[in-house]
Amino acid sequence: MGPGASGSQKHLVYGWAIAASIGSAVWLALTDDPEPWKVLAVSLIAFDIAGGAVACSMEPLQRAHLRRYASSLSRLAFSLLHLPHVLLILWLLSADAWPTMLLGTITLVAGSVVSSMASTSVCRGVQTAAFLVSASASFSTLSSTTLQGILLMALFYKLFVAFPSFQAARLGT
Repeated sequence: MGPGASGSQKHLVYGWAIAASIGSAVWLALTDDPEPWKVLAVSLIAFDIAGGAVACSMEPLQRAHLRRYASSLSRLAFSLLHLPHVLLILWLLSADAWPTMLLGTITLVAGSVVSSMASTSVCRGVQTAAFLVSASASFSTLSSTTLQGILLMALFYKLFVAFPSFQAARLGT
């Protein structure tokens, strides 16, 4: 959450994370006949993605990211560490997992490379474009589900919009 996060900020992060976790579990249970382990796995992934997206949008974590992810390589590594999220979402929620896992991997890697290597002055535009392309790619497969698309959009928002927003502080915007 970042050092110096207020109680309200922590409540907001955990509130969204818990709501996403419960909402995903209920949605999956109502729209599918999943095994309990699958509901638990999707619920945990939703908790992590929603909490991370909200936390990355807040100033305490942005200040920490300003120091921690100053280099392009460290930003790229942070994004690529989320590849298991993409693969798990697609594996758990896709009828035809392998093609969608390949598309998700290509989308995350390409978006991460372009986003982390862009100069600071064009970074926001590149990251927004990476988010839009990855979000549309998450819905483009025939086997995609609504829950899969929502979780992937939240993850791509975290990686390509919220996470890099600490760079705006460096620009003074």
